Amino acid sequence: MQSTKHCKYVIQGITESGSKFRPSDWIDRIASLDAEYGASHRLVYSDNIHPEVFEGERSLIIDMRLKETNPSLLDYVMDFVRMNQLRMVQVCFMEGEYVEAPNADREQAQRI
Repeated sequence: MQSTKHCKYVIQGITESGSKFRPSDWIDRIASLDAEYGASHRLVYSDNIHPEVFEGERSLIIDMRLKETNPSLLDYVMDFVRMNQLRMVQVCFMEGEYVEAPNADREQAQRI
């Protein structure tokens, strides 16, 4: 089995208690903090933090490269996740696809 190469955090728009987190545009607001306007004058999200649908739920994807490119933004997002008790999973690229990382939990996220 191939070792873990590349991991991302997926933050879902659902709290740990199962309720929908509001406001509904929080994902776009946070993702826009690292976005730029492209040549077409439209907002282009960074590969390091962007919205995406994960398991049928609109989510915020955090690539761990954000730790190197913008550590203060990563700290802000992780504080936001903890404060609002949002669901978060770690997925890692293994054997050609992203799979939920075994033993990934909130404690690990707090140490990044």
